[in-house]
Amino acid sequence: MTARCITHGLRTSRRNCSVVTLLWFWTIALAGTAALPTWYWLGRGFNLAPESDRMLTGFSFMTLGELGQYDRSPVRGILLAAAAAVMLLALLANPLVSGGLMETLIADDGPTTLQRFMRGAGRFFWRFLRLLAYAFVTAGVTLGLLMAAFSPVNKRLSESAWEPATVVGGLVQGALLVAVGGILLLALDFARARLAVNDDRRVLRSWLYGLGLVLRRLPSTLPLLLAPVAIFAFLSGVYLVYVRFTPANAAWLILILFLVQQTLMYCRAFLRVSLVSSVLEYHRMMNPRPETLTAVVETPGPAGNALPGPQST
Repeated sequence: MTARCITHGLRTSRRNCSVVTLLWFWTIALAGTAALPTWYWLGRGFNLAPESDRMLTGFSFMTLGELGQYDRSPVRGILLAAAAAVMLLALLANPLVSGGLMETLIADDGPTTLQRFMRGAGRFFWRFLRLLAYAFVTAGVTLGLLMAAFSPVNKRLSESAWEPATVVGGLVQGALLVAVGGILLLALDFARARLAVNDDRRVLRSWLYGLGLVLRRLPSTLPLLLAPVAIFAFLSGVYLVYVRFTPANAAWLILILFLVQQTLMYCRAFLRVSLVSSVLEYHRMMNPRPETLTAVVETPGPAGNALPGPQST
């Protein structure tokens, strides 16, 4: 069943290129809110500094910090503020994008993809926003419990005679946190699927449903997330190899690098649509709708003979 859902998700993404493109455009718009002002501000100083040519051979935070002092501005603070603004905007827009994505994959009655997307964004915004709040509360409680459980372990590791103990312990704890985060994200998608497919308004019950379903059927639900993550990790590795061995010291090479980056982001949007479609298919298979049954009854014919006639029950 899991393999069938994953295959269904990939095929759905391939058939709905307009949805993938819409999601990709949203990613560009979100990144542009921070990238364009930062590019303009840093460009005013970098264009007059020969030292900035070192950035063409590879990105360096140290060089960025040195070059950014051309007007004695707090570069690190400005960049962190820009990143925080993007994260806040993405958090607030997440219910809109998720609602629009769910509606475009469920409904077929809209004349255009954009109209279905906007309808779903407005239809599910408040429900998905409350659902996101429940997810954050759950994540906070889970993180607190894990931190309390890690505290005595970290103390013992710090006192261990084995030198790599602290590093190994940190890697294990980091992997555990990533696994918990993945489970919560997958539960969030299943809760959204329940709200959207059933047009349910019981947000808390839907969140508990999604969380319980993922935990009960972890071996079959977790691969729905792991498959697109593995594909994206492979594509990211290919991209990093390209960046490592391809210089970007000319205008046309920088343009090619930008196109490669956007190709990777388009693949990311493709895999996101695939994941949501896989979750929807899994939800439908777990909760099949009752089909209309047709019974055959006898109706009198013109000569008094009984003729079969369908009747819905």
